[in-house]
Amino acid sequence: MRQAEQLRLTDRLWLGDLLERYPRKPGSPTLRAVVEDAQRGMNVVRSDLEELFQAFLIRAGIPLPSTNVLVEGYEVDCTWADAGLVVELDSRNRRLEAEGWRVVRITWRALHDTPGAVEADLRKLLTPRRPRGVPTRSRRP
Repeated sequence: MRQAEQLRLTDRLWLGDLLERYPRKPGSPTLRAVVEDAQRGMNVVRSDLEELFQAFLIRAGIPLPSTNVLVEGYEVDCTWADAGLVVELDSRNRRLEAEGWRVVRITWRALHDTPGAVEADLRKLLTPRRPRGVPTRSRRP
């Protein structure tokens, strides 16, 4: 259903009319459930994992994120803009970041199309940084 919606092969009004006309036809309860699910606010997803994640969020009562949108010029899987949170679903970022690691994804496209930007970002990321809240020392003459 999601893929059909993405490709704009569905017409929700048509499905609703069909369900109203034939409420007892075989498959109507299933189709009704699919339509209701789509109307609950689930966003367009591009993978089974994204679909699974959104179902998880609904079951957990967690607000649904925006999906497959641009953040700082980059498309991300999921984002809660108000919380400043981005979730990428195809990596091991979560566990590593929970342990204090900074995790950066570098795609084939980035290496191919913008290797200079990748290099600049890596150089910035590899520069030692001062822990937050620690003042810099001033040199006395």
